[in-house]
Amino acid sequence: MTISGQPHDGVPLDERSVVAARRGIPWWAAVLLAFAATGLGIAIDLGRGDTLTRVFLAFYAVGCVVAVLAVMRRGIFAAMVQPPLILAIAVPVVVKLLGSGSTGGLRNEVITLALPLVNGFPTMAVTTAVTVGLGIVRLVVTRNPGSARTHRRPSAAGDADDQVTTRPSRSAAGRSQRSPR
Repeated sequence: MTISGQPHDGVPLDERSVVAARRGIPWWAAVLLAFAATGLGIAIDLGRGDTLTRVFLAFYAVGCVVAVLAVMRRGIFAAMVQPPLILAIAVPVVVKLLGSGSTGGLRNEVITLALPLVNGFPTMAVTTAVTVGLGIVRLVVTRNPGSARTHRRPSAAGDADDQVTTRPSRSAAGRSQRSPR
């Protein structure tokens, strides 16, 4: 398996998923994939009760990891940074949709909203670390060796690139030929 900027089985480098012979999904599809997995976890949890459990967190984590593996190479950044955003959107939406029914005021509403976010934080932190790690590994392993700049020493005689030629600019040349008035 050769890793280069050339197409591998017809798939250009920037369009590959983690499987080099397969075209990846666009960044927005990776985000939708992670949201769909998270939503499935939410649906399963809410079908079993009225709280979000480890089932939700497992679907959330797996969805984010699958998204970073399935996304095109050029869309890896979006898949790498999506775990905190998905949790920050999904949990408050679920809490609002469930409605606490309490009339305890703003303080109780904030606590009701913050508690699931705090409980999900360790999973979110690990999931983010895993997706960022996988994304970095994908970027490093599949980098285009032809695009890396190589430093070369000038030869003893000097290369044409190393020689500096000075030529007066057109305006300077024109001014030197004119006689002062």
